[in-house]
Amino acid sequence: MLAKEALAEAAKIKDKSAMAEAYNSIGWAWQFKGNFDTAIYFLKNSHSLFKSLKDNYNLISVDINLSEVYIKQSRFAETLEKLMESDSLATYIIRNESEALVQKTLKIQNLIKRLYGIVYRETGDYNKAAENFNTAMQGFLEKKDYSRYASTASSLSVLYNSINLPDSSIALGLRILQIIKEQNIGEYQAAYAHENLANAYFSKKEYETSLVHYNKAYALFKKLGNIGDAAFEAILLGKTLRKVKKYKEAENFLLQAYHTNDSLNLSNYKLDAGAELASLYQESGNWQKAFAFLQISSQLKDSLALADQ
Repeated sequence: MLAKEALAEAAKIKDKSAMAEAYNSIGWAWQFKGNFDTAIYFLKNSHSLFKSLKDNYNLISVDINLSEVYIKQSRFAETLEKLMESDSLATYIIRNESEALVQKTLKIQNLIKRLYGIVYRETGDYNKAAENFNTAMQGFLEKKDYSRYASTASSLSVLYNSINLPDSSIALGLRILQIIKEQNIGEYQAAYAHENLANAYFSKKEYETSLVHYNKAYALFKKLGNIGDAAFEAILLGKTLRKVKKYKEAENFLLQAYHTNDSLNLSNYKLDAGAELASLYQESGNWQKAFAFLQISSQLKDSLALADQ
């Protein structure tokens, strides 16, 4: 609300810098609500204004926010485009600007490294991913930026799960939770850490322990109002509850996730929820619903494949 009021006030007096900052704040707020298309709309407006003002530092900030949103939509080519622009702008600032701005930019470079790590991880280049995560973690530690250190360590924890090293992921996840507690870091990082711990325990088939951590992550995301993250957590909860044959609870979470992702136009996650529902109904003997969700999942797969062409 405050950002919208700031935008209206800035527009009245034609203050482009204030307008750009407001657009950035509004876009980031929409990202947390899970409405990524709206987030991108506001962030792109912010990007255009900062670019016209040649405000390179704030342009990097918007590029990073856009990268975060594109990653959540699995739009990795566009993510790399924004990260390369950020990298280039950061290099320019470090070579040409004041010491104060250079120090701020060095800090933000660690964020760029973390995001590169996520893109490399999600596209299967695990060595480059680990290299970027470790570089970012070291940079955050040197700056005593424990919040971003914890976020990056969680990203590395996801990598360990991806390459079938659940014990390494669990050890790192428990360390992250300890740091979060010691440094009084925010609840979003704690939710993310719990999700990664749950994933690791799931891969070890320790489903009850996995459920403990998924439930903690889900409760934190709900408390924070992160609708998209909570909906994704509901898929993971439903999947795990199916493993322990708690079919009714699993169905409740999966239907909630399916409808939320549908309302947010998140087709990938809607597909995941639909596929899990089909498996759940098959396993529990509800063949009519199983067939219905198999059809829905097939149609979603086809539409996503067409969109990628």
